[in-house]
Amino acid sequence: MPPISPFRSSCLALAVAHAFVTNSNAANISVNSTVDNEVDDAECTLREAIISANTDSNVHEDNCVSGSGVDQISFDINGTIPLNSALPQITQGLEITGPSPVDLTVSGSNSHRVFEIALGSTVVISDMTISSGSTSREGGGVLVRGMSNLTLNNTLFSQNMASEGGAIALISDSKAVMNNSTVTGNSSTSFGGGAVNVQGSSITLNNSRLLNNWADTNGGGIAVYEVGSNSGSLIVNNSAVSENYAKSLGGAMYANRSRIEVFDSTVSNNSTNGDGGGISGRANAGIYLTNSTVSGNSAGSTSDDHGGALTLSFASSAGLTNATVIGNSAGGYGGGFHVVSSRVNTTNSLISGNMAATSAAEVYSNGVSSGVIADNNNLFGNDSTSNTNAFANFIPGDNDINANSDASNIALTSIIDTSLADNGCSNAAGVSNSSVCVPTHKLVSGSPAIAAADTDHCPDRDQRRRLRSEGFFVAVKAANGNVATFDLGEENCDIGAVEYLPGD
Repeated sequence: MPPISPFRSSCLALAVAHAFVTNSNAANISVNSTVDNEVDDAECTLREAIISANTDSNVHEDNCVSGSGVDQISFDINGTIPLNSALPQITQGLEITGPSPVDLTVSGSNSHRVFEIALGSTVVISDMTISSGSTSREGGGVLVRGMSNLTLNNTLFSQNMASEGGAIALISDSKAVMNNSTVTGNSSTSFGGGAVNVQGSSITLNNSRLLNNWADTNGGGIAVYEVGSNSGSLIVNNSAVSENYAKSLGGAMYANRSRIEVFDSTVSNNSTNGDGGGISGRANAGIYLTNSTVSGNSAGSTSDDHGGALTLSFASSAGLTNATVIGNSAGGYGGGFHVVSSRVNTTNSLISGNMAATSAAEVYSNGVSSGVIADNNNLFGNDSTSNTNAFANFIPGDNDINANSDASNIALTSIIDTSLADNGCSNAAGVSNSSVCVPTHKLVSGSPAIAAADTDHCPDRDQRRRLRSEGFFVAVKAANGNVATFDLGEENCDIGAVEYLPGD
C-alpha cells in the first residue's frame, strides 16, 4: 500500500479538528485564577471550569457558567496552575485555549496526570504549556481514552513522566492531531514512548518537534503498537524528531505491527542501546519515508546493536522515496539499514556516509526472506569504504550510483554537505515562540546525485517544500517590456530529500 499523501493526511487532520460543530448554546468559561481548588468564592478555577463543562451547569461561581454545547475554556490570567490532584476527566466536547505556551502553564506538580479525555469525547487544547505531569500508568501530560479525538495546537509538553507515553498516550482506537507543537524532556518507564505512546490508535504530527525525550524500553520519541485488531498509526509531516533516546529499540520511533509514515521531516541524532538508532520496525510493521532525512542516529556500542538509521525484523517492510540517509552508526551491523527477514524498497534515495563497527556500513541484509530492493536511481556509499565493507547480502543495481572505492570512487564531500543546517523552508516547526526550520543536508555543486533521479517517481516538491522543477525555465524580457518564458525541457530531479536549486 502506498504512503498516504501529505494532502490526504492534512484533510484527515482537518476532519478531526472539526469533528464536532460548536452549538449556539455553548458557553465561554473564563478561568480567572491560578489556584487549583473547588470552593464557593469569586474565582473560576480550571478545575471548576472543567466540571461546569462536563455537567452543563454552574459550579460555585457565575463565571464558570456552562452552556449545553461544546464549551470553550479561556484564561484571563497568566502564570502557572499547579495541580493539587488530577483534574476531572473531560467527558464532553470541549475547547481549552490559553494565551500562549509562554504565558500559561498547567503543571501536574510532578505528582498528577494533567488532562484525561474520557471515552468518546472530542477535545481541542491550544496555546499553553503542559508540564510536570506524572502517573504510574499512561500519559503523564494527556491520556486519550478509546474512540476519542484530540487536537493540539501550539502546545508545549515538557518534563512529563509516565509508564507509557511520558507526554501523551492514546489507547483503544483514539485519534490525535498535533499542530505546531513541541514535545521535549518527557520520559516513560516501561511500555515505551518517551514522548508519545500509541496503542491501537493514530496520531498525526504537523510542523512539530519532538526532542530530548527518553524511554526505558522502546521508542524514545514515539512508540506505536497494535492492540487486538487495531493497528497503530503515526504520520509525521514537516517535523523534526531529534536527540531522543530509547534503552532498547528505536531511538526516535518504534512500530510493532503498526505503520509509520514520514513526509518532509528529519529524524536526527537519536540513539538507543539496542537496535534502530533512528527507527525500529518489528512484526509486520510498515515504515515509509518520503522527502525525508535520517541523519546522525546511533545504535549502541556493542556488536549486538544494529541499524544506525533503520532496523526491520519479523516480516516488516519499508519504502524510501527521495530520502537522505547519512552519518548514522551502529556498534554491530548496518550503519544505514539492518534488515532481518524483512524487505526495503528504495527509490531516488541517498544512502552514504554511514558507519558500522562490525560490518556493513551502509546496508545489512541477512538474506533470509529479506532484502533491500534498489536499482531505482539511488546513490550508495562513498570512497571511504569498499563494497565488501559497505554491504552484506546486497549490491546496488545497474540504475543506481555506487560511489564506493571499488566502484565510482566518489568522496562523500563531493556528494553532499555533511552538516545538518537550516537550508530554508516554507513552514517552520514547533511552538510559535521557538519554531525553527527542519534541518536538512543539501547536495554540493557537481554532486553525482544532481539530475540523477527517476523523475516519474519524484515528488513535485523537495523536503523544504520547494519545487523540484525550479530552474528548468528561463524568462526573457523584450525591449517592449514583454516577458517570455521558455521551457528548457524536462530535466531529471535529484536523488535525496533536498533538490539542488539555483541559489543553493
